[in-house]
Amino acid sequence: RRCGVGELYSIVRFLRSDPYSYYFCRTCGSAKNQKAGKKPCKTLWDMDATGHCRCCGCHKSRHSAWWNTKIANPIKKFGYTGAGADAMNLLRNKVLAETLLRRTKQQRADDLALPPRQMVVKKLKLDSREKDFYEALWTKSQANFGDFVKEGTVLNNYAHIFDLLVRLRQAVCHPYLCIYPPGRPADKAAGKAITDTPAPLCGICFDAADDAVTTACGHQFCRACIGAELEKAAAPGAPPAACPTY
Repeated sequence: RRCGVGELYSIVRFLRSDPYSYYFCRTCGSAKNQKAGKKPCKTLWDMDATGHCRCCGCHKSRHSAWWNTKIANPIKKFGYTGAGADAMNLLRNKVLAETLLRRTKQQRADDLALPPRQMVVKKLKLDSREKDFYEALWTKSQANFGDFVKEGTVLNNYAHIFDLLVRLRQAVCHPYLCIYPPGRPADKAAGKAITDTPAPLCGICFDAADDAVTTACGHQFCRACIGAELEKAAAPGAPPAACPTY
């Protein structure tokens, strides 16, 4: 998940990374005190009950966190431009480079003892029924995506578009992955037993039929889908109603 600058500091503070997690005293670090040979105060916020540093004796108001001075405040004030961009580069190239440890499989291959990877590529063809199913699903997916484009809502429907692509991939693997879901969430929420009986396939939307209706010709549809088709057929000048599967 995404981690904010503040959350990242909590990790740096836990690791006690030097100097990124420390507070520095501005009084002790002044040019005058440095010339006098006074050692700069560096602490992990070790203050007494009166708010004075146990290391140097200065008040806590004279102490500044390295993280806030170099990273958090510039990013908060300037965003990702100017001093904010410099702070981001410092965070990435200095702080994270020294704090994070990334190990790849290749680096740890001897410890993991992974077997050699073998890749076998087989070119398979869909049979006539699988091809018809895939093309029907492809046509429906194109229509749905076209609706998003016409409405200008493509950027707001990433999840729906991803679902369309997943269903196309499932159809290539096997149509049953699209037709027969393992269990409907509504049944689980109602506490109903999930059986292995497959849900009928709607002949219009090609999804598992919702509130399935069986017509006189024996085909099954979602109640909403077949209702919409009947409304179209009832419009003035519309052709006579016929089974949508023909």
